[in-house]
Amino acid sequence: MVGHHQHAIDAHAFGERLAIPVYGPRRCEPGLRARCDLAGFLEDVPADTAVAVEALPGSKLGEAVLTVRSGEAVSIGFSDAIQNNPPAELNFAFRLLGFAGGPKTPLVYRVLFLEDKKAMHAAFEKMAALPGLKRLIPCHGDLVEDSAAEKLRAAAVAL
Repeated sequence: MVGHHQHAIDAHAFGERLAIPVYGPRRCEPGLRARCDLAGFLEDVPADTAVAVEALPGSKLGEAVLTVRSGEAVSIGFSDAIQNNPPAELNFAFRLLGFAGGPKTPLVYRVLFLEDKKAMHAAFEKMAALPGLKRLIPCHGDLVEDSAAEKLRAAAVAL
């Protein structure tokens, strides 16, 4: 499963090497097909009691969000909508562009990839209300393992 076409650079190689199907957001179909053999879309991912995949409401790309349940604990994985980049690990240009800190939705993402602020805000609030939410897993930056629900609510407000 890839978050969207811009996260699919290695999808073809991994799919081929591991003999696994590649799934991604329907809204990114042309970009995904240019990079990999697409087996299907997020809604086609086989059902699993521990893992749920969905397109993030409000995202122009239909960005994938992964919800993983392990016992009582819930983790949510994001492609780009939530980032938690340590400032010391970013160069000056990325800090200047607002990618440092978090967890948050960076300004560049909001300008380029946020289609419906109200829908994304509601989605973040719904995720924050999940019983057992323990961690946020961003593709960009550090895991959020303390006060995940509160920090996701703060990111929703800051949209």
